[in-house]
Amino acid sequence: MNTKINNILEISRLAGIAIGIFLAIYWGNNPIQQFSIITAFAVIFIAGLTGIESIFFGESASEQSGYTGGKGYQRQSGANNLALAITAILVYLLGWGYFAQLAIMSVLIIFLALSGTNHAYSAIKEGNRSIKNMSRPIMTIVFIVILLFFMLNSIYYPLT
Repeated sequence: MNTKINNILEISRLAGIAIGIFLAIYWGNNPIQQFSIITAFAVIFIAGLTGIESIFFGESASEQSGYTGGKGYQRQSGANNLALAITAILVYLLGWGYFAQLAIMSVLIIFLALSGTNHAYSAIKEGNRSIKNMSRPIMTIVFIVILLFFMLNSIYYPLT
């Protein structure tokens, strides 16, 4: 059953991107609008559906991809985190500005919240009582609060 779901998700990714390309070309009146449309479709259909697949159907997705022992999915998760770090470096080096910084920090905070939830789930449902796993949800909450303090203060700071 999960293999069929993985196949549906794979087809949905491809179809979503194809629709995004089509809509970008036909609805976008200029390159900025086209980029906005394709960005939404690419991120939602590639990252979003891959995330859902990894969380809920990871074992069968891993098998279909030829990964054994979950190591391939672990590397894929690491690649995603590295991509965020590289993007942060680009944001600063290329001077993309405050709103790009807000976007990458939002991604990090959401990731931390989901990761902390995963550690809590692992402790409660799967019995993973290692010190690192048990402390991660609490440390994550503290870190998110600190990050939100700086982020919200920056949002409400007058830009005059």
